Amino acid sequence: MKYYIWSLVILACLSCNQAEKKAQPTQGYVTSLADMKKIVVGDGETVYQAEGKDHGINSMSFVITETAPGGGPPLHVHPTEEAHVVLRGTVTYFIDDSIFTVTAPYIVNIPPNTPHTFMNSGDTVLNLVGVFGQDNYGPYKPIGKNPLITE
Repeated sequence: MKYYIWSLVILACLSCNQAEKKAQPTQGYVTSLADMKKIVVGDGETVYQAEGKDHGINSMSFVITETAPGGGPPLHVHPTEEAHVVLRGTVTYFIDDSIFTVTAPYIVNIPPNTPHTFMNSGDTVLNLVGVFGQDNYGPYKPIGKNPLITE
């Protein structure tokens, strides 16, 4: 009888431990802004970076921007292909020698090693998601001021 009671106690403890694990379903699956590196990269441009290699993601990296109206990053290049996903807002792009404006929802593809930047052309804060096809960005290299932002 004594062993039976101890067996029940041990099973109950193991069940509690399993319940604790099940109560945290996002563990290992979710990267929040608080887990990302926050940097200010330009006029009215804050970026949250999640390099895949630092978050258990093997073949992608991400950025999420908070871009004020009229704001954007400097003209820059990096060796990875990049896609921008925007669900709300209007953005003007400078990619290579092209300048164009798009209204969400859309995806823009930026080839590797291509000079590019953008400016929030709307009147509210823009949240842009940048997706990179490897577990790091490679070196981010600013190469000049944002030509879309006039002072």
